Amino acid sequence: MKNNSEEKGLKNLNFLLKDILPDENYHEPWQDSGNGTRSLKRYDIELPEELKVKYPFIIYLLLVEIKKYPILPLFEKVKWEIPIFYKDRSFVLAHRKFGFTISTYLEKEDDADLAAEVITVLNKAKTLTEGFVQQLMSQKIGAGLITIENDFAGISGRYFFFRGKTSQEIKLNNKSKAGFYYMLSMIDAYFSLLEHLMVLLLPFMKHVDMKSTDLENFIGANWKVKFNIVFDTKNDSTALKHLAKLNEIKEQIRNPASHGNFLKKGSSFYIHMDNLGAIPFTLTRSKTDVKYSFDDNSEIAFKNIIDEFGAFDNYLQTDPRTLFAMQYILRGIPVFYDKKSVSTYRRRMVSQQSTDRYIKETIRNIENHRNMDW
Repeated sequence: MKNNSEEKGLKNLNFLLKDILPDENYHEPWQDSGNGTRSLKRYDIELPEELKVKYPFIIYLLLVEIKKYPILPLFEKVKWEIPIFYKDRSFVLAHRKFGFTISTYLEKEDDADLAAEVITVLNKAKTLTEGFVQQLMSQKIGAGLITIENDFAGISGRYFFFRGKTSQEIKLNNKSKAGFYYMLSMIDAYFSLLEHLMVLLLPFMKHVDMKSTDLENFIGANWKVKFNIVFDTKNDSTALKHLAKLNEIKEQIRNPASHGNFLKKGSSFYIHMDNLGAIPFTLTRSKTDVKYSFDDNSEIAFKNIIDEFGAFDNYLQTDPRTLFAMQYILRGIPVFYDKKSVSTYRRRMVSQQSTDRYIKETIRNIENHRNMDW
């Protein structure tokens, strides 16, 4: 049921589009080319630079998803085509491999003027569709009908860049401030990579009930919440140990740097004592098993950190629950969260042979889709 605001918006939209009507009885203007062959005769209309459509999907959302205009059957190198009438003239709006086009099969002198009018009206209509589009997007997200681009390579590239810079600086000077600054950037990049990776891994993990998982909330959750969900730390002691060590790196180095150089639990406090002056609050605290402090020996701290990162990476790429998912992710393939895709991941990625086959099929399908090869 629509509220008053939606009804008013739809009324305004209908008024604005009153001259752009769906051509429900459109027939392709095929022409006999001889020798038993036919060709499709259409004339693409050149639009002024300021009216060229940069994001064709917005027109699709407006006319097909909101207004329910019909589309033509799929065609090679064409993502979609919408036949319309404008002032009793037939046009076809299309998203083709090389962009948006508006065409007609009856070439007339005023085609360019009418086509420009159509795009101008559609551009005005876009401003009225935001509420409808947001509602539609929320419904799609709730149903898991989304894809997330895989940026594992990009973020890991940032991590390895700063890791290399840190190593260079420490070799030159063990107390290098630049080395410490690079190491902070390296750690930031790694935890960014970890958060990205956990979102990508989610639909592959068989213990995760995707039906009851709110993806928006999951993405916005604290990294430790994500970690506990994805790696099932209640039932995986190895993952729990990695969580403890990663959290220690966070607490000792990254978090203080992100919060004014203050440590948690009073660790930044110096207590005033008679005859002694100010002494560290943590003076008697026992040392942790893994030392990440940059103060005494930056080379040791750096080695301990990258050793833990490396150990966790090895866990991801060898543990049976994440092994095949990581192979998929390392290929840079987008991750799909709809019910069918989740079911397919979990059903087919159960052995090396079936995983290899599925990855090849997925890459081929994505390439065909991008090239509009139907």
